[in-house]
Amino acid sequence: MYHDALLMENQIPFFVVEKLHGVAFAGEVDGAERDALLDIFCKAFAGDLPSSRAIRPSSDKKIHHLLHLHYECNVRNPAADSDVTKARNVIGTETNGNATGPLAIWKQPAVPSSGDGAGGKGGLTSMIPPAAKMEEYGVTFKRKAAPRDVFDVTFRYAVLHMPAFVVDEGAKVLLANLVAFEQGGGRAARHLDGGNLVTGFVALLGSLVNSRRDVEVLRRCGILHCMVADDDAVAFFNHVVQYTTMDYDRHLLACLFRDVREHCHWNR
Repeated sequence: MYHDALLMENQIPFFVVEKLHGVAFAGEVDGAERDALLDIFCKAFAGDLPSSRAIRPSSDKKIHHLLHLHYECNVRNPAADSDVTKARNVIGTETNGNATGPLAIWKQPAVPSSGDGAGGKGGLTSMIPPAAKMEEYGVTFKRKAAPRDVFDVTFRYAVLHMPAFVVDEGAKVLLANLVAFEQGGGRAARHLDGGNLVTGFVALLGSLVNSRRDVEVLRRCGILHCMVADDDAVAFFNHVVQYTTMDYDRHLLACLFRDVREHCHWNR
């Protein structure tokens, strides 16, 4: 029932859940009922995404349904990160007027195409090569020991640092529905400019995992742990990526994609 309750097609308005909770726990102090309800679900949702720490939404946060609450608890909002506030302000003042305001830091420059790039499709494609091919281009994969969350992926000096990720039936259901939430309006709820974090992360995994050989590369580095058949994991990521829509040159991991593509282009 747990994962059934998080299916996109099974969502009911959150105020219905609040009303049921109020009936079951009548007599609580006004305002305490909602806090207690949020605490219950935040504890239940904690740990669903590997390496991520549950984020407690504010008591006055508008919640549309349980899947939305799960998203708020497990997916950080880059627009609200306090450690980049000053950087946003600086970028906002230095731009030419097309990228102003608090979200300016997330506006990524478009990646120009060239005549002969990675990916075998002509030109620098928007995706990145699979893991096995990236190894041939000199890229090393390392598991992050203390990531901020499962989306904490960085690429520096030809090393792609990623948190460990477990692929099981539960993760498959959860990722697919979080992507569906973003694609169906989650981005508007977060007021993000340029893309969605879960969708970008799934696109990254979908780019890296194209064959069983890619799974083996990431498993050997301690990044990917498959609790399903390797072929099933490959088919899942290919399926999810196929049905997602985003601007691959301007999503929240666009700079990482660009740096990886440029490295692979010059080290073929």
